[in-house]
Amino acid sequence: MATKGSTKPDATKSDGAALDRLGGSLDAAQDALKDLRRELSKGGRDLIKDLDVLLRDARKNLRGARRTLVKDLDQVQKAAAGKRPAKRAPAKRAPAKRTTATKPTGAARKT
Repeated sequence: MATKGSTKPDATKSDGAALDRLGGSLDAAQDALKDLRRELSKGGRDLIKDLDVLLRDARKNLRGARRTLVKDLDQVQKAAAGKRPAKRAPAKRAPAKRTTATKPTGAARKT
């Protein structure tokens, strides 16, 4: 039975699968660009180079997003399990020093 704050066990698997599919799509696109490069003229090859750079940048972004997602999911799992980062204990104060009140030693009152 699921408790409040817990995640489904297959939630992480489905997120990873989606990223894997995206990586596979990037691989397929790069393979298609290689095939097109052989068949195009000089002007088309320049366009293919631009697309190749775009795909490499997309792959770098995907790696960064994957790392961020894994890190965030780890934090969520720890929070759900109640393993929050330890907070610093409040600083202990020394007790205030007591001073004794002194009576004024003035001259006696005249009546």
